[in-house]
Amino acid sequence: DLRRLGELVHNGCIKALKDNSSGQERAGGRLGKVKGPTFRISGVQVNAKLVISHEEELAPLHKSIPSDPEERKRYIIPCHTKAAHFDIDWGKEDDSNLLVGIYEYGYGSWEMIKMDPDLSLTQKILPDDPDKKPQAKQLQTRADYLIKLLNKDLARKEAQRLRRKTRSKKNKMKASKIKEEIKSDSSPQPSEKSDEDDEEEDNKVNIFLILKMASSSSYFIFCLT
Repeated sequence: DLRRLGELVHNGCIKALKDNSSGQERAGGRLGKVKGPTFRISGVQVNAKLVISHEEELAPLHKSIPSDPEERKRYIIPCHTKAAHFDIDWGKEDDSNLLVGIYEYGYGSWEMIKMDPDLSLTQKILPDDPDKKPQAKQLQTRADYLIKLLNKDLARKEAQRLRRKTRSKKNKMKASKIKEEIKSDSSPQPSEKSDEDDEEEDNKVNIFLILKMASSSSYFIFCLT
C-alpha cells in the first residue's frame, strides 16, 4: 500500500509539473512568482516541485543501498567520513546504519529508526536529555552530509567507468588498425622482374624453339626415307 501511495504521489507530481510547464508556455512564461504546481491526494495538498526535488536529493541513497535485505544488513558506506562530534561514540558503522534506516523508513523518520533493533541506534540517537546530541537537527545535518558523500562517490565511479569505456574503445580501434596493417603487409605483392630474370626467360623460350625445330626436321627426314 505504501509503495502504491508513493507511486501515486510521484506520478501526480510528474503530471502537475508537465501541466504547469505547458501552462507557462501558453502564457508566455509570465505567471509571476510561483512556488510550484500543487495537486491534492485525499484532500492533502502536495507541492509537486518540492517532492521531486527531494526525490532527486535522495537518489544517491537509493543507488548505493542494496535492495536485498540481507546485503543491506552488511552495508558499509564506501566513503571516508569526518567525525560527527556527537555526545556519544559514533563511527562509520553508525553512519551506515543511519543511511539504511533512512532508506527503510524515510528521511526524517528518526523515531522509527531509533526503535529498529537491527540498526543498533536505539541507545545512540534522540537521547532523553534534549541538550545531548544527536537530536533531530543533528541527525538531519549528518544525513545531508552523508548523502552528499554518496553522490560524489557515485559521480567519481561514473567518471571512471566512462574513462574505461573510452580507453577500451580506443584500444579496439588501435587493434583493428594494426590488424589491417598486418593483413595489408602479408598480401602477395606483384613481383618486379629484373633484367637477369627477363634474359633467363628469353633463353628458355629460345631453347624450346630449337628443340621443336629439331624435332620437326627429324620427322621430315624420317618421312623421306
